[in-house]
Amino acid sequence: GRESGRLVSAYLAARDMEGALAALKEHRRAHPDVDPSMRSLLTLAAYHEKQEQYAEAADLYRRAILAWPDDPLGPKALISYGRLILDVFHEPDTALELLEQARVHPKVTPEFERASQELTAAARRALPAAAQEPEPAPPQAAAPPPEPAPEMSSIEGFEHTAHFDATPSEEA
Repeated sequence: GRESGRLVSAYLAARDMEGALAALKEHRRAHPDVDPSMRSLLTLAAYHEKQEQYAEAADLYRRAILAWPDDPLGPKALISYGRLILDVFHEPDTALELLEQARVHPKVTPEFERASQELTAAARRALPAAAQEPEPAPPQAAAPPPEPAPEMSSIEGFEHTAHFDATPSEEA
């Protein structure tokens, strides 16, 4: 497992991205439970991004984060993945979770903390208007006492509908 992981790194050191991708594919086939180094995975993820192969890039960022949670490059992986999720996949909620993980990562540097804060501000701006103001809405909704009863009815109706919809799917 380590030998083929080193082969990926060797191709990357030689700046042979296609060779590195082929070596990664072979490595995954032979050793699906052993990931190459964080640095190799991040380099290949960035390469996929430049090629506009965003799903592949996201997969490599995710694998790097899961395989090497304590790596000093962890904050970089989290920030890069969060940026991709925000800019390309337009999922500010998911991006915010990743960026928060980067901000509190034990190996975060001031540079990565700053980058995380800047992207967090962008992700908050990208949230829908309703999600940006969660605090003012609950006190207003909690103030009128008659509101909870109708909401419970609609929730119960929704649960019943969801159960009804799930039954035919299970039979299919």
